Amino acid sequence: MTGGARVTDEPFVRLLTGSDIVIEGAPGVAWKGRTTRALFALLALHAGRPVSRERLAALIWSDSDDSATRGSLRMALLALRRTLGAAGLDLITATNETVTLGLDPLRTDVGVMQALAAAPDLASRRLAFEQHRGDLLEGLSLPAEAAELAAFLRDERERLRGVALDLGADLAGELERAGDEAAAGAVLRALLAIDPACETAHRAIIRAHLRRGDRAGALRQFETCTAALRDSYGVAPSAETQALREAIAPEAPEARPVAQASAAPWDIDEILRQLSIEAPALNRIWKRHPARVALAAALIVAGLGWLGALAVGRLGGGAPPGVWVALPAIDAELSGCAFPALERDIRHEIEQALLAMPGVVVVLPNRRADADAPSGGEHVLEAGLRCVGREFRVTLAAHRAGSPSAEWMGQYDSAGRTPRELRDELAAGIAEAFARSR
Repeated sequence: MTGGARVTDEPFVRLLTGSDIVIEGAPGVAWKGRTTRALFALLALHAGRPVSRERLAALIWSDSDDSATRGSLRMALLALRRTLGAAGLDLITATNETVTLGLDPLRTDVGVMQALAAAPDLASRRLAFEQHRGDLLEGLSLPAEAAELAAFLRDERERLRGVALDLGADLAGELERAGDEAAAGAVLRALLAIDPACETAHRAIIRAHLRRGDRAGALRQFETCTAALRDSYGVAPSAETQALREAIAPEAPEARPVAQASAAPWDIDEILRQLSIEAPALNRIWKRHPARVALAAALIVAGLGWLGALAVGRLGGGAPPGVWVALPAIDAELSGCAFPALERDIRHEIEQALLAMPGVVVVLPNRRADADAPSGGEHVLEAGLRCVGREFRVTLAAHRAGSPSAEWMGQYDSAGRTPRELRDELAAGIAEAFARSR
């Protein structure tokens, strides 16, 4: 002990702050240098468990040789002891092989969230969710040589974010079913603070507005969701979210939706002719993509019929019917997977790749796949997902409905990448799969 009064109650360490380390109960900790901070953060993520000196050195000094890193670790441990000791904390236990932060894991926010995430009672799960106040050590400044630690923290940040998002979504649903709309709303707002583009939260808020009869509020939330997805990922809302948008709008007329949707003097027969489409087919597209059909009509009136045809996914006379793609549930094996939200994220990327293709209509699993599909125009895209630890593989197979033979197959390995980083590769493969069907 180098000074300061000893802290008798265990401090509580917060790492899920969106910024730096916070030690509640020991406000006197004065960090000196990035290496000391990085070492404490790494030990706190393993609170109560010994971490090998070799592991610590490899993460913090990834570019140095073994003899140099051992000496650097000794100096960093000495500095950390002094820093904590000055605040009255005696937490470091070290042997020749390992280093341990002598703190109960439940005295860290990460430990509490992970321990209580699957608790049987609602109060414990709410406490677990409330631990996530920001992304893991987002603002922690690391030494330049700590490239391996930066990668480790990035993976942990993504994993813990997924835990919080899944936990919050389940929690909001349970509170909603229990009739506690106010508490459910608070959780949903917290989810959007974690991820402004969380479609699950946006959809729940839209549904809450609709239950109250607040169509304007529901529409505003849909527009907020659309903007967040565009700004964050450059994608449109999923088919499930777009279905809610259609529930917000008044029922579209069955026969001539474009002509009755606006007071503009549009000739519906001319619109149908230039789009090379029959009225019932246009009506189906209107129900799913009203803005796209309205745009098509406006372009035709402006004399740009070819652009109007493109807006609804048709390139003019003789074009084939739209490609209807059934997307069943993913066949997933995730035992031991380090990413709790992986299946959801992969499905999102597949949906977005399909929705980005003009003329493609995605059929969700809870609908009859052939309910409105044009004859000969329906396909099935099956996805498989296997994950062990931090590595995963996505397999895709496209075939016509009713046919067991795949017309196209693709396989994608993570190789250290996240689902978002696989997006372009998945999109290119899916575009190739359905290019011949268009």
